[in-house]
Amino acid sequence: MTRTPALQNLLDAFAEEFDIPQGFRDASEHRYNCRCDKCLSWWAFMGPDGEPEEKGAWGPFTWEEIKEYKED
Repeated sequence: MTRTPALQNLLDAFAEEFDIPQGFRDASEHRYNCRCDKCLSWWAFMGPDGEPEEKGAWGPFTWEEIKEYKED
């Protein structure tokens, strides 16, 4: 994703001020259907996009995958 330098500077300052981990920031740039570990962590932290048990509520992950991740 390409951002204007001013917007990127604002987002970087926000992330720095609120101590947002780099991995979380990286996952925000990934495709919606990315299934990497960073994205699994991002979805587990951010929560579902709808009802937790609905198909697609956790992006490309299932509710079972999210629950298992949170249990670890």
